[in-house]
Amino acid sequence: MSDTQQKVLHALRASFIDDTGATGTEWQASLPDVPERSFYRAKKVLIESGYISTKGQRFLWTGKVPECESLPVT
Repeated sequence: MSDTQQKVLHALRASFIDDTGATGTEWQASLPDVPERSFYRAKKVLIESGYISTKGQRFLWTGKVPECESLPVT
């Protein structure tokens, strides 16, 4: 998992921990230092890899943890 993917996943896990998740706009806004294009690439990979699920227009962490876990669990 790339550094950007880890950062994007961590932002969702840390900032949107309830079961309602976040919209793409909310999630991206929590990452002002990640370029838009990088965010969308990372989001796509995280969804395809099963780390993130969608519920309507919202994104939720599935509970899957990267093998190289270097993110604090919140």
